[in-house]
Amino acid sequence: MRSELCALSYMPKCKQCTTDFPITDADKTFYAKIDVPKPTRCPQCRRVRRLSYRNEITLYPAICGLCKKSMISMYNPDGSYVVYCQDCWWGDGWDPTASGQTYDPSRSFFEQFSELMKKVPRISLINKEADNSEYCNFSWRNKNSYLLFTGGENDDVFYANRCWKCRSSIDCSNLYNCELCYEATDSANCYNCAWLEYSTGCSDCWLGYNLSGCSDCFGCVNLSNQKFHIFNTPVPEAEYRQRIAELKKDLPAAAQLFRAQKMKGVRKYANIIKSVNCSGDSIVGSKNCQSCFRVKDAEDCKYVCDTTLIKDSYDVDNDDHSELLYECIGNESNHNQQFIDICWFDRDIQYCSLCMSSKNLFGCVGMKNAEYCILNKKYSAEEYETLRQQIIVKMKQDGEYGEFFPSKFSPFGYNETNASLYYELKKEQAVAAGFTWQDNLPSTTGKETLKELPADISQVNEGITKEILACQSCGKNYKFIPQEVKLYKMLGVPLPPQCFRCRHVGRIHRRNGQTLYSRTCMKDGCKNSFETPYAPDRKEVVYCEECYQKEIY
Repeated sequence: MRSELCALSYMPKCKQCTTDFPITDADKTFYAKIDVPKPTRCPQCRRVRRLSYRNEITLYPAICGLCKKSMISMYNPDGSYVVYCQDCWWGDGWDPTASGQTYDPSRSFFEQFSELMKKVPRISLINKEADNSEYCNFSWRNKNSYLLFTGGENDDVFYANRCWKCRSSIDCSNLYNCELCYEATDSANCYNCAWLEYSTGCSDCWLGYNLSGCSDCFGCVNLSNQKFHIFNTPVPEAEYRQRIAELKKDLPAAAQLFRAQKMKGVRKYANIIKSVNCSGDSIVGSKNCQSCFRVKDAEDCKYVCDTTLIKDSYDVDNDDHSELLYECIGNESNHNQQFIDICWFDRDIQYCSLCMSSKNLFGCVGMKNAEYCILNKKYSAEEYETLRQQIIVKMKQDGEYGEFFPSKFSPFGYNETNASLYYELKKEQAVAAGFTWQDNLPSTTGKETLKELPADISQVNEGITKEILACQSCGKNYKFIPQEVKLYKMLGVPLPPQCFRCRHVGRIHRRNGQTLYSRTCMKDGCKNSFETPYAPDRKEVVYCEECYQKEIY
């Protein structure tokens, strides 16, 4: 169960955080295959830099730079970028080659690319084929959904991310084919469930961890194909109905008992299902994936997070249906890409952003159905390859080639991006580390009209949607929309006392971290070793796969 079977080659020092990190012989083989230098930053610093280019949840009211209509945008309207609404950006009313630049070998490539990014229009949101779902980002084919980020084919889903084919659900993360779910994470094929983690095929379950095929279970851990259990104890159906009605009247107390139940249950070294030779967490149906998190149907990958159907790739976040990628974020259906930000249906491109259905591009922005372009300027195939090689040689001399785009050139402040959700920094820390900061976030404080939420959801009416609340965690104001109040009442859950961003961060924190530790199985007499996201000083009892299966099943 070791995550790295290849011999360790050497341990360079990260030029960002100065910690040592491993580069194995297998890693060197991959870097040679795609002809890039070995990385100079550790895996975490590389990921933070990539995430500093991805803003999913910070949205602004803005005006389209072309048609002048009102729109919702992930870009601060006070910034220095040209932003078009989705209709205008995908339309034929502009030409990205009009901003084409001639490469200047006397200047930094990254500086020239940053200038191009500010000239070529950006798309306000990534929100394809939306039906009454205007406030969604990095999303596709969603209907009647609101503040849904990175998800597709959902209906009536609110305040969620990485949800696919879900219905009537709210405040969820990493779900597939679920309905009527609330505060559920990393689960699939569940119905009418709340506060569920790492569970499949469940219905009418509240406060559950690692449940499979269960129904009518409350506060349970590590159960399979069971019904009418409370805190892992079977009870008659009539008694079950009566007791959970009482437990739901004081959910904070019930949640505390559930946390104690989780601590009593053994943990498998990692949430890895139907996978071979994998390390990381929340991995399903994958093979030969090392240090990967929340991946499904992946093969031969390393340092990959939040992806499906990806092969032969390193250092990738939020990508689906792609192959042979390195240092990429926010892509779809691509082949052979390196150092890429939000590109779809492309092949053989490097250092590009927002390019669609194109091939053989280097340093381009906003290109569609294009080929053999550098800095948005068209060349013949021979001219393209000659100039591309010249640029790479110069970038290597400048220490640029092999690095993702510098964070200082990101169109977003650190606190707007996914980096801040997973790796929290204060402004001074972020600026000292080379990131920028956005001081004018779209939020207010001190305008609340209601100080205390009603305790009983059955007594709440739509008048609550006219009230302004203050988040109990960050103090920022937030409101409820009628659709979510309807769902809360249908599910029988209380109104949340936090804003949606704090609820989202809370779900992230409930997961295991993304650092792996070498440990030995805690079952008496077992000496199996493994890599696990459970740090040695944590109190959970962690078993190897074999001992866990014997204990649970």
